[in-house]
Amino acid sequence: MKSRNQETAVVALCAVLGWGAPAWSGAGDVGDCDPPNVEVRAKLGMRNNTGQDANDFHFYMYQNDRPNVVVTGAKAGSAQCDNVNVALSTDNGTGNPPPGNHGANVDMSGCDIPNGEAIEVEISLCMNEKNVLKIKDAYFTSDGQKLEGKPMPDQGWRTGRPFPGGDGGNRTPGGGGRGAQEGSGGGGHWIHRVCIENDDTSWLVLENLKLLASMTYYPALDAIDWASVLPIQDANGEPPVCIPPGGRWCYDFQTTGSYLGGHVYLYYTIRPAAPGECGSPAASRLTLAQSDEPLEEFGDHPVDALETDALAGLDFWQTHDPTVITFGGTLPPIPADFFGPGSEPFVGTVALKGVALDPCTSNADTIVRRPADAWLPFPGASDAVPIELVALNLQSTAPIRVEYRDGTSAFFDVFLTADHRFVEVGIMQVMRGETGENLFGMQIQYVPQVTFVPVGGGPPLFLPELPAQTMFSLSPGPWDYAPPIRPIPGSGPNFYALPAVQHTMVQADGSPHTLVPARARPAPDFDCDGDVDVNDFAVFQTCFNGPGNPPSCDWDADFDDDGDADVNDFAVFQACFNGPGQPAACP
Repeated sequence: MKSRNQETAVVALCAVLGWGAPAWSGAGDVGDCDPPNVEVRAKLGMRNNTGQDANDFHFYMYQNDRPNVVVTGAKAGSAQCDNVNVALSTDNGTGNPPPGNHGANVDMSGCDIPNGEAIEVEISLCMNEKNVLKIKDAYFTSDGQKLEGKPMPDQGWRTGRPFPGGDGGNRTPGGGGRGAQEGSGGGGHWIHRVCIENDDTSWLVLENLKLLASMTYYPALDAIDWASVLPIQDANGEPPVCIPPGGRWCYDFQTTGSYLGGHVYLYYTIRPAAPGECGSPAASRLTLAQSDEPLEEFGDHPVDALETDALAGLDFWQTHDPTVITFGGTLPPIPADFFGPGSEPFVGTVALKGVALDPCTSNADTIVRRPADAWLPFPGASDAVPIELVALNLQSTAPIRVEYRDGTSAFFDVFLTADHRFVEVGIMQVMRGETGENLFGMQIQYVPQVTFVPVGGGPPLFLPELPAQTMFSLSPGPWDYAPPIRPIPGSGPNFYALPAVQHTMVQADGSPHTLVPARARPAPDFDCDGDVDVNDFAVFQTCFNGPGNPPSCDWDADFDDDGDADVNDFAVFQACFNGPGQPAACP
């Protein structure tokens, strides 16, 4: 099957070991592509719309994965050129490359590329690990003179190794807009993260994306029946989606089985954004050799191994036992007249409890971001990654009493949150178990914001800027790659502190701050009050409508997703029922 506009720009990236040099008149190679190096192969077809005939073609192919990934070899060839020179280079497209080679310059000469015609090129980039390939700085020349216009923008894609998670995806033919699956990829639920990356200086529009997981190797990617694969549509209706300069758009492709030893194939179209199309009048239009045709790209990612890195993400926590802050200790004393004229200075310890940030999602009162992956290539590996406290929501267990010089007193509730005007960076040490469990420890730094609300009503009072606070792990805690039965939306994606394990943090004054992994709201907790009780049962009664009938309410009472609210859904409710003020009895 031939795809439309295929000759405009077809990139067929096939990471297949053992691909030889192209059997064309012009071919060149350099370095080592033998196993265990990973060879990423590409086929490009780019049209010459410069207005002049060209006899040379030039581009740079590269990868910019983590610093330890290096390029060991490269190959290129074209039937339309007599001579091809390939030379390894340190450039990784960032301007500040780590040591080693990260790409290759390709110069093709003695070519025959008439205006309006396309040149077809096969390339191969060999790396010590991973699977990513990008193209930049492509241009045509005529007798050494550079011709105006770019054959393609600077961009590419990467597909990560699979990690546990998701719901197994959609195994119906075509994939239902979530990516298609053919054959058996094994057992369990897995996620393959596919990213389209824009390394250009202009906005790009990803028009569509199709994905196929298969154990079958397709030598010719245009032989795949792409017409039967439905385009990806995420929860936001994307693509189409704008990708800013230096940005990326990622999709978590969920599959039943990891497809280890198989392939994740992709097809997408991408084009420059029109002025103002991507929400900014400054979104400049990239001139692609005076052509408005979108570029079509095909790819093949061989699933050679499972993901062992702990990928960047969010961790949701619940404060387990009341913690404390001390005015006149870890925090400055509250000065006289702060609570109004005549108020006495306040010093002392205040006990705080966690309050759910979004009780209809989870019981989390604390959220920590890990903005970088932890590199864990082998059992026993350890890595330190930065962390940021992005949310904190604590409230005093009882109001504080404030004395006034006239002998009166007043009561105030105390709230502690993170002051997001200041970003403090902490550290998480992540360890991959050699024979036993995986472990982690963390040091959280943040600037607190303390608010006092008068009991009975009145305007809140805010303390001015406070000094940064630190809490650190008293001992390492266990974690796992696999998510819990009901992961909190946005958590992970493959790092989860083990549930029901207390993780004790210690503040600078030695006082404890104990955290446990937060739990997603149980579906039967209709009123989002943290329990499943008679009030929730009253709601479920209004929804119960028997098998084969849609629920007779506006609540989501179809717990088993079979389109009704019947005795099977009541069994789920019954398993969670635990009475008022108690956590749900279901996991």
